[in-house]
Amino acid sequence: MRNVAFQVCDFETLPFPDESFDIVLAHHCIYHADHEKSLPELKRVSKVGGFVSVTTNSASHMLNVFELGIRLSPQFPKDRHIDTFVEEKADKILAKHFPKIQKDVSSDVLKVTDASFVTGFIRSEIEARQTGVDEDFYEQYTRNVDEVIRERCFYEIPKSSPLYVCSK
Repeated sequence: MRNVAFQVCDFETLPFPDESFDIVLAHHCIYHADHEKSLPELKRVSKVGGFVSVTTNSASHMLNVFELGIRLSPQFPKDRHIDTFVEEKADKILAKHFPKIQKDVSSDVLKVTDASFVTGFIRSEIEARQTGVDEDFYEQYTRNVDEVIRERCFYEIPKSSPLYVCSK
């Protein structure tokens, strides 16, 4: 494929002319930006007859992982990065920008057998936000997950992610 190029850019202000692309992909990223700026840009650069593919997560996606942190520490963030553009909000937000939307939801569970993977994920969330937690928070978190793993042989994490195919 010679006509494929990759470019890193701010998708709130895309440096491309109107109707430049047949396919525009925005997978698991809109919740990191201002959707009122990014969605009009994604629509603008997509061709008539083309589509904008968007993925996000549902409000229940990995919720138990965060609820445990909230129970264990008052310093734990009460909101998640994804909360600004979860499925339940995306349904309404995308409808404001695109007249045609197809939606397919993928739901599953992740069965984790090593608590350090879950604790590592939570550590990355906290450190990225530069949020402090008590010294023993990670030990408590790991103990709680380990307890569930001992009882059930795994720690179950619900996952749910919709795929939207939007067009003008």
